[in-house]
Amino acid sequence: NYLKYYKVGVCMIIYENTKSGFVNDTKTGYIADIIRDSFLKANINHSNDSEFRAWTNSLMYMSNVLDDNEISDECNVAIEYQIPLTSKRVDFLITGKDEENNNNIVIVELKQWENCTPTQREDIVYAFVGKSERAVCHPSYQAYSYSKIIENFNEDVYKENISLYPCAYLHNFKEENRKNIEHQNYKEAIALAPVFLSHDTLKLREFIKTYVRKKDDANLMLKIEHGKLKPAKALQDALSSMLAGNQEF
Repeated sequence: NYLKYYKVGVCMIIYENTKSGFVNDTKTGYIADIIRDSFLKANINHSNDSEFRAWTNSLMYMSNVLDDNEISDECNVAIEYQIPLTSKRVDFLITGKDEENNNNIVIVELKQWENCTPTQREDIVYAFVGKSERAVCHPSYQAYSYSKIIENFNEDVYKENISLYPCAYLHNFKEENRKNIEHQNYKEAIALAPVFLSHDTLKLREFIKTYVRKKDDANLMLKIEHGKLKPAKALQDALSSMLAGNQEF
């Protein structure tokens, strides 16, 4: 049952598997077909050739990152998770436990970029997206924002102290352009969600292994998929403070 999708309102995971199952699906060359077919079964049109190539390309790189004996074959992987009540989709999730048996989730934002242009706008870069240069979120900020949405609205996540660790993987990004994606304007976002480039495969693997090595025992993927949607008290308190006219507003 490697092909798995759920649709509850706007909540969906298009692909879910064990780490070993995911690695096998990429090595045999079926991964992009499986994802496309899963979208079709969910009545979502994803016949875009460039997106199909992106799945093939990016997920082969992720398979290479995870193909390590120190990451349990029984850790769980999810691809194309749509965050409830939003149009945001998380590219890649892997769940498991670290050496201290903490239950953790690593979020990976995947990009095909080879370069980008820094801007003076906070967390915004120019990148070639959709056949033209566009102002878009820095991948680190994008990954971090996804983790915060999940942390603030998924009751299972915040009540059970499940930790989320976001990062970005730009596997085609040329080393000579590193200064652009790691520009000082994005220092804060990168501190919250590290960015890994084409030469950083082993660094990304070590990042993941810091938080995910063993299979989790808390049904983490199920809680991500179907956790009760309720704003965390910390978020409610912050909103109340803002509405009261305090400095945060």
